[in-house]
Amino acid sequence: APAAIESRIAHFSAYHTVGGEAGPLAIGFVVEGASKAVLLRAIGPGLQRAPFGAVSWDVFADPVLTLQDSSGQIAAANDNWDAGLAPVFEQAGASALETGSKDAALLVKLPPGAYSLSIHGDAVRSSGILVQLFEVD
Repeated sequence: APAAIESRIAHFSAYHTVGGEAGPLAIGFVVEGASKAVLLRAIGPGLQRAPFGAVSWDVFADPVLTLQDSSGQIAAANDNWDAGLAPVFEQAGASALETGSKDAALLVKLPPGAYSLSIHGDAVRSSGILVQLFEVD
């Protein structure tokens, strides 16, 4: 019999518009096997600074992350990331964010299951957001 192949996603990024007419953005993902430490980020204002560079499009000024499990229960949420996560960014290979920025980030240990990550906030018009997921384990 062939040996089992362990698969994983070390990093996932997606750019999308959110807010205004676009409404919130939702992304689903599944954790299989053992529990995993996962870093989730929603970068709006950080896109206008290094290392991303000054972008020429509107960015979402104050994203909020909400993580729900498959039953719809809120597992975690963040508005304005905590500077204590900076060492985790480096460990995960994620770019640094400016301390005090209104970007959102969560570090969560998730048991196996299906999850939904939503990005929302107060925005009158649609603006750009970079969503990132890093497996930290």
